[in-house]
Amino acid sequence: MGLMMLALGPGSVFSVKADGKREEEALLALEVLVGRNFEINAT
Repeated sequence: MGLMMLALGPGSVFSVKADGKREEEALLALEVLVGRNFEINAT
C-alpha cells in the first residue's frame, strides 16, 4: 500500500486510482469506508 495517511479538510475533493487483481474490490471497500466516515464497525 502506498498511502499511509490522507488529511483533507471538509468539502475537499480527491481522486483514487487502484491497479491490480482486486482493484474493483479495493475501490468498493474504500467507498464504503469513506461513506461511513471511517467508522469500521458502523452498520
